[in-house]
Amino acid sequence: MKLIEDSHAFDEMQKTLMGALIESVRGELESENLSPDIARSLVEKISFSLAVILDGSRDSTFNGSEVVPFLTFQNDDEDLISSGGGSWMHEYAFGLIKQIYEGKVPQ
Repeated sequence: MKLIEDSHAFDEMQKTLMGALIESVRGELESENLSPDIARSLVEKISFSLAVILDGSRDSTFNGSEVVPFLTFQNDDEDLISSGGGSWMHEYAFGLIKQIYEGKVPQ
């Protein structure tokens, strides 16, 4: 296993992760029979909040300990793909949510 810096591959992978997080949150909230507007608002808030924590853009302190996440992804060759720095998937949250709710998810 080696660490490969590839910002393009990393970007596609972080979009996939962000989409999976959104779909998971959406599925859980829809199972609670909330009004569609409230459910979508909560999907937006929860998904964005998770993304900024994973990106290291928000404080990650709990019980007096702080951590700084550094996201990497494993490719088909079992190598780790890095951006060479931090992640920015929170920037995709609202756009992906809009696409998901409109049924226009890019393939």
